[in-house]
Parts: sequence; structure tokens; C-alpha cells
Amino acid sequence: PMVLFWLVATLALVKVHKGGAPWWWIIAGVAIGLSGDSKYTAVFLGLGLFAWTLAEPGMRRWYGTRWTWLGLLAALLVTAPVLLWNAANDWPSLAMQTMRNGLGYSQLTSLLTYLNLIPQLTSPAILLLALIGLVRGPNRALLGLAVLPIILFLALFSQSDEVTLNSVWPIACWA
Repeated sequence: PMVLFWLVATLALVKVHKGGAPWWWIIAGVAIGLSGDSKYTAVFLGLGLFAWTLAEPGMRRWYGTRWTWLGLLAALLVTAPVLLWNAANDWPSLAMQTMRNGLGYSQLTSLLTYLNLIPQLTSPAILLLALIGLVRGPNRALLGLAVLPIILFLALFSQSDEVTLNSVWPIACWA
């Protein structure tokens, strides 16, 4: 579900960027919230899309309207039940996500495993198309900024914990 909602949020902001109706901001917010409900690493989607909207002059102007803020409110409302439940129960979901520390690994091996697993989890054709999109695509800035936070986080994560297929699959899915 995280990847589906990630794509819906990205599509919604591309629609806004291309002159679509402003209510696409609300769709983006709902999709970001649902993505976060399904997997916490979706926070990096929000960070990536936020970075792109700040970097893109045509998108920055939207921060002076109510639509961007309604989208943010929609994301918070959709995510609120998950956050409230976790807060009321001492954050068990986050505690579970950080229990793998100290399993014994080599930082270099872990980083190389991370870099090696990304192309292995995607088909060569899809990975090639994604790389072409990052280099020459019409929305390469959006794509690059949308995935940069999660790529950097997982690269840093590889230096403090063992890399597994589960910690790399979000990167493979965007491709």
C-alpha cells in the first residue's frame, strides 16, 4: 500500500504542477497520510515532495494558498489514528522497528549489500527506465527529490544496522 499511495501522491502533485485543479493537493495529502499509515518510511515521501515543492518555483507559489495547507491537514487527519494509538501505547510500532540493532555486521559489507540489493529487486528494464527518467525525464527533479530522502536514510541506516531485503524494497519499488 505504501508504494501505491506514494505513486498517487506523486501523480497528484504532477497534476498540480501541470496546471491541474488545486484540489489535487488534498488528494496528495490523503495519499501521503495513507502511505504513512501503511509504513513509517513513507515520511520520506513527504520530505521528498516537500523539498521538491520548495525547489520548484511553480510549486512554491502554492504555499500562499489554502490548498497546500488543506493537503497537509488531510495527511495529518488520515495519519492521526495511527499516531494517537502509538502515543497512547508507548510507541510499540517504533520500538519494534528499531529492535534489530547490534546483530553484528560489517559497515562496508552492509553498505555494499544495500547498493547490490537495489538493482536485484528491480527488473533490469525497469531499473534502466528509472535511471533514464532521473537523468532525462521531464519530471526528473520531482523524481529525484521524491526518492532522495529515503535513499540517503537507508544508506545511513546501512551503517548502523544490518541491511536486509526488507530495508531496501521501498527503493526498488519506486523504480
